[in-house]
Amino acid sequence: MEIRHLRSFVALSGELNFRRAAEYLHISQSALSKQIRALENELGERLFLRTKHAVRPTPAGTAFLEHARLIIHWVDVAMRAVTSAGHGKTGRLEVGFCEGMEIRTIPSIFRRFRRRYPGVDLGLHALPSSEQAEAVRRGRLDLGFVHLPLPGNSIAVDRLDPEPLFLAVPEGHRLSRSGEAALKDLHRENFILLTRQRAPIYHDLVLSLAREAGIVLNVRMEPRNFTDTLSVVAAGLGVSVIPSSCRELALKGVSYSRLKPRVTRLQTGIISRQDEASELVGNFLAVARSAAG
Repeated sequence: MEIRHLRSFVALSGELNFRRAAEYLHISQSALSKQIRALENELGERLFLRTKHAVRPTPAGTAFLEHARLIIHWVDVAMRAVTSAGHGKTGRLEVGFCEGMEIRTIPSIFRRFRRRYPGVDLGLHALPSSEQAEAVRRGRLDLGFVHLPLPGNSIAVDRLDPEPLFLAVPEGHRLSRSGEAALKDLHRENFILLTRQRAPIYHDLVLSLAREAGIVLNVRMEPRNFTDTLSVVAAGLGVSVIPSSCRELALKGVSYSRLKPRVTRLQTGIISRQDEASELVGNFLAVARSAAG
């Protein structure tokens, strides 16, 4: 049963006139007659009674009309869904993120994306950067928000604006007065450092910066996230180095100083498969690039 035959049947049922129905469908009257006969032959029933002056539906035609309309409706719905999916307007994206990027970066980009593509579902998965890269390679994730650099070159990377690093200290601490501080000033401080298990690139970056500054950090605690890190700082148990976005957590009892030198930054990016052909992924990356710009 062809959908064009159903559309012709519904049009003729509404017009009850072959000429007007043919004009509505933009086909000839002879083509319309052939389609109606083909449908009647397939169903084994007459759908219309025809005379020289009138066309009217048979009881079989009346019974078939609502079903034909429903079939056409759902075919149209399916066609629109296929078109939307093909243009990346519907579907689901599985997105990874590493510690800290859920505070500012992800909400900002996700809000923009949802306003533009409300029909897309977004799944979030908290994973270290290296695990995200492997999940993207294997197709378990579509995209990942990661700390950089990542080893290897089999992943496409869209770099985001690097984040300045700040020193977080308890309110009233000696290093909170100038608004800027250097890592060399921390050689006698109890240091709170996010566990390497959750953010190995960030963890190693802080330790390497300390080595470059000629000190060994006195790491006393290794919390699992930045919220816990700042809570420990607020309690007066140590100091920490955090990305600038973490200041938006606004915990009482914590003061922030820009880390010197000012070139000290945490590089972040969005990763995807190099051979990615999905319009949905492409649309997300386009929104992310416009947000970064």
